[in-house]
Amino acid sequence: QEPGMQLAQDMLGEDHWMTVEAMSDLGYLYRLAEVAEEADAYYNAALAAGVAVLGETHPGTLEIVGLMVELYGAVGATEDALALNELRASRYEESLGPFHGLTLEAQISTATLLENAGEVGEAIGVLSDVCGIYEQGYGRYHPQSVNCLVYLAGLAVTSGVSGYRRNHVSGSNRPIRSQSAQDRRGGAKCP
Repeated sequence: QEPGMQLAQDMLGEDHWMTVEAMSDLGYLYRLAEVAEEADAYYNAALAAGVAVLGETHPGTLEIVGLMVELYGAVGATEDALALNELRASRYEESLGPFHGLTLEAQISTATLLENAGEVGEAIGVLSDVCGIYEQGYGRYHPQSVNCLVYLAGLAVTSGVSGYRRNHVSGSNRPIRSQSAQDRRGGAKCP
């Protein structure tokens, strides 16, 4: 075992949240090293321990699920990633409500997974719903609402959906710069 995790287990025990974090962190390090099998093994161990320590709907447990979603999406296991992400989004909504940032972030992850899988029409539909929730719960000019609309408009423009900009992003005649999904999220993609 890795020394950091061994230390956490020895000092805090198997059922302490910091031990779960150490397992998750090891999974993340393997993910960064692009060793998907090891990352998945540590994420699964961390998830099982997280459920036992905190429960299925705790944000800490669902964060591990989010890491697994990202890993599965990066290695092309889109169906698995979407299924896990749907579970994550529903559990966030159940425990935190539909307007919580973590709930909406999980739903945006669904749109990103669909976009990366080439299902841009479905991604636009999901993202349109999320933007409506942001607007309803946060207001039209809240930074999260605006960010969602920018992502949505970018998807619509790059995919050639006509009339979208006129109907959803009013008041601007400026051209919208096209960005890849990676640029919009600001993160790196795993090969």
